[in-house]
Amino acid sequence: MRTLADALRWRALRHPDLPATWFQGRTRSFAELNESTTELAAGLVGAGIKPGDHVCVLDKNSDLYYELLIAVTKCGAIATPINWRLTPSEVAKVATDAQCVLMVAGEEFTAVAAEAGFPAMSFAQLPRKPGAADPRLDAENRVAWQLYTSGTTGLPKGAMLTNLNLTGLLGLLLFEVPELRQGGRGLVAMPLYHIGGCGWAAAVMATGSCMVFTREVIPQELLQVIPEQRIEVAFLVPAVLLFMTQLPESQTADFSSLKNILYGASPITPAVLNKSIETFKCRFTQVYGLTETTGAITALQFEDHQGDRLLSCGRASFGGDLSFMWSTRVRSIPAPASWSAIGIARRTPPPRSGTAGFIPATPAPWTRPASSTSRTGSRT
Repeated sequence: MRTLADALRWRALRHPDLPATWFQGRTRSFAELNESTTELAAGLVGAGIKPGDHVCVLDKNSDLYYELLIAVTKCGAIATPINWRLTPSEVAKVATDAQCVLMVAGEEFTAVAAEAGFPAMSFAQLPRKPGAADPRLDAENRVAWQLYTSGTTGLPKGAMLTNLNLTGLLGLLLFEVPELRQGGRGLVAMPLYHIGGCGWAAAVMATGSCMVFTREVIPQELLQVIPEQRIEVAFLVPAVLLFMTQLPESQTADFSSLKNILYGASPITPAVLNKSIETFKCRFTQVYGLTETTGAITALQFEDHQGDRLLSCGRASFGGDLSFMWSTRVRSIPAPASWSAIGIARRTPPPRSGTAGFIPATPAPWTRPASSTSRTGSRT
């Protein structure tokens, strides 16, 4: 398996009838998902989408959204999800920076896309070629997804994630979350424009579990979906865990199907963590990472949730290296304390002079051609 689409292709061959997605009562098997992504990819290629083109997506979660993310990679193009909470002017900045050649939007966001200057095609309008062959234009070193992240700068930067980066994440989670299993069911509630949404969905898919999508994070809805869909694994952020455990329904709902809840993306307090463990009565795994590292690079296993380790980000995950790096610019700290998490995929470039062995796990942030006046990062 060298690409994200390869994971789906293999599942479709080996387990064609297993459910791959569930969304608002609609279920599709791995064979059906592979076929639909191929038809969509062929349609996009026929419509002129070329390898390296950016296809932007503006919508809340759905099975059709994820289908498009995979179809675009089969074209060799770059799927570029956009935060649906952004204003039209902010959407315009991201889409312009990405040099968007096609904007796809859900019905409630077509007006936003139009105001941003990027008239959108709906999911229903996307071109498809029934019975067409898989374009197979994806490659391991080709960028598959470009996720925009602000980090500490406040200005969105396009983190370019290759297929190799994404398959590295899949391998990592296979080791850290053995509860992800063939025939299982994983909740995908976090937004697909975020690595905690799309990256987690990819891991659920690759392991042969069914991706159970919710349109957005509504705590009351999650408390219904988990028992109704017999969810076994989920990734949730601390704020969502807080809201869910505060609802009276959380004390009476049947969570017996749950085996492991991964949490991360922001700090958690001991009170929220302990209350969550008490409420859901399953394993909890803390994961830490960045969009630029293709998600998780450390994990705190449930057995380590004790004492002064309770709020730790855990140990380096499979395929990851961790080191403390000192920067002379951090003058107020007397000892090495600048933390860098390095690598979750094959690291082929040699270290550059003065980088103390740091090798990026992903390509440098997307930079528009030199003729552009807008930059989000540097390739140098």
